[in-house]
Amino acid sequence: MNTTNNSNYEEIYSPVNFDSKEILRQEGWKGYMIESHHQKLDFILHQIYINRILHDKYEHSDFIKLSAKHHIERYLYPETTKKLKPLLKKYGVIEDNGYYRIAKEENGFNGECLGYRLTSKYDVPHRRISVDKHSTLYNNIIRFRTADFKKQDQVTQWIGSNMQDIGIRKDDAIAYVEQWYANAILFINPDNLKKNQHYDDYQKIIESKKERYLYIINAIYDGTIFQAKRDKTGERVHHAISVLWRELRQFLYLRSKPDALLCNLDVANSQPFCLVKILRDVFKDKAKPTSVQTYIKEVSQGTFYHYMANAVGLSVTDFSKFKTDLFANVFYGENEKTFHSKSAQAFMKEFPTVYQVIENEKQGNYKKLAVLMQKVESQAIVDGVMTDLMHKYEDKYFFTSLHDSVIFEYQPELVDEIKMLMVQHMEKVVGLKPTIKKLEYFNLPAATNSAVQQFKDAIEMFEWYDSMAYVAHEELVLNLL
Repeated sequence: MNTTNNSNYEEIYSPVNFDSKEILRQEGWKGYMIESHHQKLDFILHQIYINRILHDKYEHSDFIKLSAKHHIERYLYPETTKKLKPLLKKYGVIEDNGYYRIAKEENGFNGECLGYRLTSKYDVPHRRISVDKHSTLYNNIIRFRTADFKKQDQVTQWIGSNMQDIGIRKDDAIAYVEQWYANAILFINPDNLKKNQHYDDYQKIIESKKERYLYIINAIYDGTIFQAKRDKTGERVHHAISVLWRELRQFLYLRSKPDALLCNLDVANSQPFCLVKILRDVFKDKAKPTSVQTYIKEVSQGTFYHYMANAVGLSVTDFSKFKTDLFANVFYGENEKTFHSKSAQAFMKEFPTVYQVIENEKQGNYKKLAVLMQKVESQAIVDGVMTDLMHKYEDKYFFTSLHDSVIFEYQPELVDEIKMLMVQHMEKVVGLKPTIKKLEYFNLPAATNSAVQQFKDAIEMFEWYDSMAYVAHEELVLNLL
């Protein structure tokens, strides 16, 4: 099983205006010592950068939780860390939040740690630095990536091995991102923003997205993207495709079979469908109210979102945003903060008893329900479907999971088999058969990509950000080294 990157190349990211050698020179370090240690300063900044751009919950100016032991010392060693990290504060490169907080599932670390961020002077674009292959830092990056990967369960290691075959048409993908960015910045009119929105905030959001997209493109291309990892909360498997912008999937390919088609099958209304397991448990020994029966019917048929859209009289153009709001306000949001939202009120009107069950499940910890639904999803897709495919096919074809879906190398005979497995394992876990969506090919060029559509996408992104300012929404995606 391949647990290293495809290029025998490691890169780290550091601010373009940061000179690690100059700091060591000012501290009186000389020749060999500077050459041996300067990249370690860059690596500390790299850890802050990577943990920010790969973690959706962090905004640009947030303090990033890093464990000195887990994220830094094991790569640089404790004594070296004690010498180098204070220099970054001394020279005004980083600042911390001054207190320790629990960092749960932060890059595989659980415990208390400080939060760090770059100072405004160094909060600038980052450059890519090739790590010296003869250095201790390089060897430790490889060693701990391999060690962390070997701690994963068998099916996650199999998925990670498969993911090593994923490549990306780098130039095409970067050109797509640059065009998207240009259109997003060009077409936004500050006069059209809401009173509580600011153009500078919007621009930072767009720039952060671009930064994230370009990092992931380069990491996939170089083979330095993180290994597959299964989180301990929702038990999902995370990898390169799970953090890749959906629009960039069209540029993916298999390194071993460049002409192969990659396709995707996923469960319709997956997370709302997974709630059915909880509803069945609640009403195990009593009759289900009509609204509960209707909810179960709609999610099992894959028509839940359209049912809700019709209930509130939405147009096609408003459907996407309503779907996002519905998820944020009903399934993911805090009860007190989202109760009066339009989407929550609409859901409550149609499915009052279901809404009551949802509220009860979120009491005390509003994230609990999302985690429960993700666990149901993972038990069916990862522990069920992917495990069956692993045992039957091993490395004959490419397979990976993407939360509620299975991505695979297109073979006509595989389509019906995977559909059958998805239905079988979802029924086994949930107690009801789901609807599987139509097969989707995603490494084909998009038919259209108009500037107008990109503008609409950019506005939608800003509206989503604005709504999240008061809706506590967490998309559980790990950032990994």
